[in-house]
Amino acid sequence: MVLTRHHIAGHNLWLHAGFWTTWVVFFTLLQSLGQGSSSLLMWLWYYVITLPVFVIHTYLVAYWLVPATFLKKRYGWFFAGLFLLLLVFSTLELVISNELIFEWMNPIMAANNGYLKPANVIISGIGNHYIILVFMSIKVGMAWYRAKANEEEEKHRNLETTFETYNYQFRPRVIYHLMVLLGCAIQKDVKRSSELIISVAGFLNEFLNENNKQEKMISREIRQLEMYLNIFSAALPGKIKTVFTAEGSFTSYPAPEYLFLPVVDHALSLVKWCNNPCRCSVSIREESMCLHFKMFLSSEKKIEQQENIDSDMLSKRLREKFSGNVNLTEEKGDTFWKLEADVFC
Repeated sequence: MVLTRHHIAGHNLWLHAGFWTTWVVFFTLLQSLGQGSSSLLMWLWYYVITLPVFVIHTYLVAYWLVPATFLKKRYGWFFAGLFLLLLVFSTLELVISNELIFEWMNPIMAANNGYLKPANVIISGIGNHYIILVFMSIKVGMAWYRAKANEEEEKHRNLETTFETYNYQFRPRVIYHLMVLLGCAIQKDVKRSSELIISVAGFLNEFLNENNKQEKMISREIRQLEMYLNIFSAALPGKIKTVFTAEGSFTSYPAPEYLFLPVVDHALSLVKWCNNPCRCSVSIREESMCLHFKMFLSSEKKIEQQENIDSDMLSKRLREKFSGNVNLTEEKGDTFWKLEADVFC
C-alpha cells in the first residue's frame, strides 16, 4: 500500500480528520437515540476504539485496492480483495466490540460465543461497508470538483494567452494601416503631411504606452478611438468622414486594452481609402448599469467582406470581463456594416 502525501497530507489532512470526527459524533448520537443518556458514553467509546479498524479498512480499499485492481480493470482481483478485507476487518470489529467494549461497559449487549460464525461476519461486514461507500462517494465528488476547477482554470489561462497574443498582433496591424494611410494622404496633398505625421505620432504614443500596468478604464479606449478616427478624417478629407460621440463619465467601467478599437480598425480597412468615399460613425453611451457601443460603416461602393476575427474576439473579451452580461448584434450588407454591443454591469 502506498499512502502518498497527495492522499492524506497538507490541506487534505484536515478534511480527513473532519470526516472521521463527524462520523464518530453522528453515529454516536444516532445509536444513542431512544436508549437514554447512559448509552451515549458507551457508543462513544465503541466508535472511538473501533475507529482504527474502520479507518484502515477504508484507506486500504480507497488508496490501495481500487488503484491496484479496479482502475487497472482487474475486476476479479478487486472483488476478491474486497471480500477478503471484509472478512478480516469485520472479524476484528466483532471481536473488539464484543470482547472489549460491550463486555466491559454493557455485558447485556455482548453476544454469545457464536458471534464469529461466517454468516455473522459477512452480514456485519456488509453493514459496515456503508462507510467505505460514503468515503468513496465524497472522494469521487471532490476529485470531480477539482477536475472541473482545474479545467476551468486551464480554459481561463488559455483564453488570457489568446487575448494577449491578439493584442500583440493588433499593434503592428494598426501601425501598418496608419503607414498606408499616410502614403495615400501624401499622394493627395503633400502639404498636409507634416501635420498628419504629428497627429499619428501623438496617437502612437498613446496607443503603445504600457507604463501603466494597472487595470485601464474605458475612458482610455474612448480617447484612442477619437484620435484614430480624427486621423482618418484629416488624412483624406472628402473621402473619409468619421463621426464620434461619447456620452457619460465612464468612470465605472474597467476595460481590457484595445477593446473596441480593433473592430473600428477592421471596418476602416474594408474600404479603399483613396478611391472609395465612406463614412464611419462610432458612438459610446453610458446609461444606468449599461454601456452601449455602436459602430456603423457605409460606403458608396460595394464592401468586400474579409475574414473578421475582431467581432468574435470582442464578444469573447466582453463576456469574459463582464461575466456574460453582454448583448452583441451585427448586420452586414453590400455597402454597410453595423455592430452594436450592450454591456450590463
